[in-house]
Amino acid sequence: MKRLLLSVFVPLFFSCCLLTVMVDSCEEEDTGPAKLATPGPLKEIQVAYDPNKARLFEELVSAYNTKTAVKVRGVKLEIQGMQDAMAAGDLVGVSPDSSLWLESLDEAWQSARPDSSSIIGTVVRYATTPVVIATWQGREGELGSLEERGWATLLKRASGNPDYRWSHGSPRASASGMLALVAEFYAGAGKGYGLTKADADREEVRRYVAEIERTIARYGGESDAALVDYLLREGARGLSATVLPEASVFDFNQQSRGDKLRAVHPSEGTLMLDHPLVLLETPDLTPDQRRAFLEFSRFLTGPEGQAIVVKHGFRPVDLAYDMGKSPLKSEGISTEQPKLLQMPVPGTLTYLSGAWASGLKRRANIMLVVDVSGSMDGEKLARTKEALVSFLKQIPSDEERVGLLTFSSDIVDYEPLGRLGDNRQRLLSKVEGLKANGNTAFYYALWLGHRLLAERVDQERINVVVAMTDGKENASGNFSRRNVPNVGAVPRIVGSSTQDIAPLLSALDQNGRGNMVFTVAYGSDADLNTLSGIASPFGGQGYRADPATIRKLYELISQSF
Repeated sequence: MKRLLLSVFVPLFFSCCLLTVMVDSCEEEDTGPAKLATPGPLKEIQVAYDPNKARLFEELVSAYNTKTAVKVRGVKLEIQGMQDAMAAGDLVGVSPDSSLWLESLDEAWQSARPDSSSIIGTVVRYATTPVVIATWQGREGELGSLEERGWATLLKRASGNPDYRWSHGSPRASASGMLALVAEFYAGAGKGYGLTKADADREEVRRYVAEIERTIARYGGESDAALVDYLLREGARGLSATVLPEASVFDFNQQSRGDKLRAVHPSEGTLMLDHPLVLLETPDLTPDQRRAFLEFSRFLTGPEGQAIVVKHGFRPVDLAYDMGKSPLKSEGISTEQPKLLQMPVPGTLTYLSGAWASGLKRRANIMLVVDVSGSMDGEKLARTKEALVSFLKQIPSDEERVGLLTFSSDIVDYEPLGRLGDNRQRLLSKVEGLKANGNTAFYYALWLGHRLLAERVDQERINVVVAMTDGKENASGNFSRRNVPNVGAVPRIVGSSTQDIAPLLSALDQNGRGNMVFTVAYGSDADLNTLSGIASPFGGQGYRADPATIRKLYELISQSF
């Protein structure tokens, strides 16, 4: 949770007023010992940016590079990728979606270099976007009248209709998710500024936040851009509503050929993502690189840069900009300033995040279904063990429930679903003892894991199966339409081919549609299209992984619940 919190957060209205002063005064600062210049004239600087504003940043870079001798090369990276690239010394600047990330970036740098000072230099904000509740066009009325739509009406709708599925990003992994949580605390406290730890400790406030969090269908560990891609694929069958940045709603509508989203500015208030551009004060930073960074920042905050910002559905930092030129209205999004909440101080943010993880978030029942067939032998299995260990350690609360089912030609081992505080070590021991052998009864193992979860009939928690395989189904025919000892009658789960998933989907549906399914296609032999087709009808999605990425993928999935 701490990774999302900035030690010093400058409020947006204040930072916008100081922007010109910050940029113009930087060249006069004492930059410390002179750096040795790179041999030959500087040709480019590298700046990393997050995926949530990829189209915006790429156009900004393209437009700027037509006007300057020293080019900017944009590198699209998630936060972890930014940390890795910073450690390698490849970047002059970074542009995450929120200043909330700056502390974690700085901590990663100083952790790798204990004797170093802060790497965070000049910070220039060039685009903002409020966090909104996105619902489908024509369904806005489900959240009440125009004047009352917000967190309270979302709570009323979701608690009154279990089929109303909504989501916000995990505050551990998503800046928009963290700001949504802050807004919920503000709504519960009935305040618009000055939220404190004492407010968060009030019984009625904690009860309000817990009630709204417990109506969530899933948390998102992925980026806002990945959520947009998910909604483009799944449409309204995926989620009834979700929390997104306003600019992501605009981006979705620009890409969608079908249903459109509408942005609800919560009546209780919201907060802004501030999209900073940050100079990295590395020991090797040269004066030429500093000047190139400042020139680029001036372009971003100047008239041409701000026009591009507005074109992509973001809000400008130039307060004099004519918002009548914004294309937001063409997508049904109000250009009026939403009611803004005050960002709490960092200590309060840390406290809110801890309170969420320790007792206010919706709990989960998670069944891990893991392929240990013969093709998993060697590096694949070694990396899978590392991924599962990381997954189990990433889950912060002992109150989550996790089970493990491993399979090859048949079920190999089964650890029943249990409180993680009681079975974490047992799960870790079983993971370390995994061995590879046999064929791939994936459909049978997925069906059985799903049924075991469904038998609990636990509607208070998020119920999810995370199923991984590295190959094509080839052994579940031995169980389809048969009586299996200690299991009972197995329905038809195998179709006319491995791509015929209709019988499996029908069997899963008979277990209960309340259980989500996430699938992992591990390696090139696994059929991602088929696995995605299994996950999508049950509110999840399919992912591709290989030995180099499977650990990070399981970490991402762990943040979804």
